[in-house]
Amino acid sequence: MSTSPVLNLACVSGSFPFQTKNISMAGSVKVLLGAVEGSSTTRQGSSTNGYFAPRSQTSESPLTLSVNHAEVWLENGRIYIRDLESPFGTFVNDVKINTDFALKTGDILALGKPLVRNTNTPSDITDDQLKCIVAKVTVVGSQA
Repeated sequence: MSTSPVLNLACVSGSFPFQTKNISMAGSVKVLLGAVEGSSTTRQGSSTNGYFAPRSQTSESPLTLSVNHAEVWLENGRIYIRDLESPFGTFVNDVKINTDFALKTGDILALGKPLVRNTNTPSDITDDQLKCIVAKVTVVGSQA
């Protein structure tokens, strides 16, 4: 019996804080990676989906993470990622991806780029909101 690969995304130092993701990559289903929209009841972050939610109810999402930022899917036994024309980009190992990219264990995935606080940054923007999502990739299960 074959089991579907699982994409594990673990928060690394310097990232916007998020709960480790263990996303099952079943069939040809595309999984959206993006921000939770406000108090949406249809789009809530969990450890098994691609929605990144703040760790507390009072926190805000990172400014560089789009609602529909990127998507991942399984094809021929490999997990691929594609940026969905997000304003701040998607990066693998510090290289901006512009085409479909096969992820592998050990890759560092960044959704967006960190922003630098300056005199024009509103005072209600937290330091965490200026960070992007940065995750170490682990693929559990078969890869071709």
